[in-house]
Amino acid sequence: MDARAASGGGPVTARSPGFEPAVPWERSFDALYGLEYGELGEGRVEGRVAVAEHHLDASGVVPAGLYAAMAESLASVGTAVEVVGDGAVAAGLSNATTVLAGVGGGVLEARASCRGRGAEWVWEVEVADAGGRVCAVATVVIAVRPR
Repeated sequence: MDARAASGGGPVTARSPGFEPAVPWERSFDALYGLEYGELGEGRVEGRVAVAEHHLDASGVVPAGLYAAMAESLASVGTAVEVVGDGAVAAGLSNATTVLAGVGGGVLEARASCRGRGAEWVWEVEVADAGGRVCAVATVVIAVRPR
């Protein structure tokens, strides 16, 4: 399923029918750095960011924080779309992101896969450049708690 279609054509913000985000998409952190959601399915989420000059650090490459933000957002959304309808909330617990290669431009494509579910959901995320080179990997743990 396309994540934009799942949310009524806009960015994934509804996460689940009946959910109202505290911050409208247009003013969210994800919108600020340009995260675009792609495919969304059970236990998997894809997203991308077109790298611009404002994403780069002083040495001219994407810093680890951008990769970490992408990973956290994809894992949070992937968890939330499956648990919010059951009256639960999803909240990030940990994020271990490792940069493997420097990127100074182009498009970053991220793919998140859920590896474990329960009170904590464990996600593995790979971020690649347009050529398919894996530039960062992350393990993100999302807590699932009753509302």
